[in-house]
Amino acid sequence: MSGDHHMGLLAVRGLHKQFGGVHAVSNVSFDVARGTIKAIIGPNGAGKTTIFNLLTGLDVPTGGSVFLEGQDITSYPPYKITNLGLARTFQNIRIFNDMTVLENVMVGRHTRSKSEFLASILKLPWVLAEEREIEEQALHLLEQVGLEDKAHELARNLTYGHQRRLEIARALATQPKALLLDEPAAGLNTSETAQLALTIEGVRQSGITVLLIDHRMGLVMNISDEVLVLNFGQVIAEGTPKEIQSNEQVIEAYLGKEDDYSPHN
Repeated sequence: MSGDHHMGLLAVRGLHKQFGGVHAVSNVSFDVARGTIKAIIGPNGAGKTTIFNLLTGLDVPTGGSVFLEGQDITSYPPYKITNLGLARTFQNIRIFNDMTVLENVMVGRHTRSKSEFLASILKLPWVLAEEREIEEQALHLLEQVGLEDKAHELARNLTYGHQRRLEIARALATQPKALLLDEPAAGLNTSETAQLALTIEGVRQSGITVLLIDHRMGLVMNISDEVLVLNFGQVIAEGTPKEIQSNEQVIEAYLGKEDDYSPHN
């Protein structure tokens, strides 16, 4: 289509979602440039997770379009969107507790479709040559998120912060072009949040574009290239962290008058 070159790796145009009479997302447009980290912030109920659900095919928009590398992926089923290069994590950690850390990442590599996923479960233990290659890739990803020494532990025995990083590794196993992180810092303490920031930076340095939702302003302002602010399903501001922190409308709607969004918090 014309105008592709004006789009980011991920482009959202006039996105709209109505649940009953409620406009959860209303005419939202934005781009995520290749190789950047972009954050979406806003009060609870602002429509942030709804946008992620629309981008990844879990919800179908009432209107508007989503493009990945210029290709219209609006309303595609989730597995197809994953195949095309969009991976995500969820607010509630989704890992297999009774598998090892390594197996969790190896399974991630297989979740490109439901049938492949079932086939991979039935093939346990991993015996094929292809599996050895996948195992090597999985170990490399664990190294990337700092969990290589936990490879053979059961996922259930990891700390909460480590489970978060395992979930990121598993999303990376699908070899995405863009990674969507839904509140990755939820439930993390200060040092775990600092570790997470390094992990996300590492993901970007490996060439993967990142879009994240989070309430931790310190994290958001430290690692993001751009911040999009939502309120009542609409974009009220977009810009660099510096621009957003000094935006009066944002401060009133979300950040509060006092300096409660500074990085040391």
